[in-house]
Amino acid sequence: MKCFICKKELKKESAYMLPYTNWKGRTYKRYYCSKEEYDNYMKEKLMKKVLIEQIDCILGYIHINKTVEKEIKSLYEEYGYSYEQMFDVALKKKESIKYCIEKNNITEEWKKIRYIFTTIKNILESSNKWIIKTYNKVRGWEILKI
Repeated sequence: MKCFICKKELKKESAYMLPYTNWKGRTYKRYYCSKEEYDNYMKEKLMKKVLIEQIDCILGYIHINKTVEKEIKSLYEEYGYSYEQMFDVALKKKESIKYCIEKNNITEEWKKIRYIFTTIKNILESSNKWIIKTYNKVRGWEILKI
């Protein structure tokens, strides 16, 4: 048997097992490496759902295309930002993003979504640069151009 999350081979006696019922009502057993891995997986899944709901709140309606999921996946996998970091920025900058979308008269859904995620990415990048520069100043090291 394999771990549902990481696909690592497991021994039945050491695996963490939970029943899973699909949409048809059929129950299966799902195995995980540990309870901690399962809890982290569920936390990330929940944070992703909450992030999507926050993006829908900024848009003012429930989005209908897959652009939001693709943008989230890009920031998560390519840039290494967590769902929680993205959510924090979206929550803190919600009103300013809404204002800019209205001011710039952006009407197409995919353009709004691209604007939202470009803003989130830029804020996360600038905050990471600030953290590194601050750390370097505190340590007395020479500040490197990033």
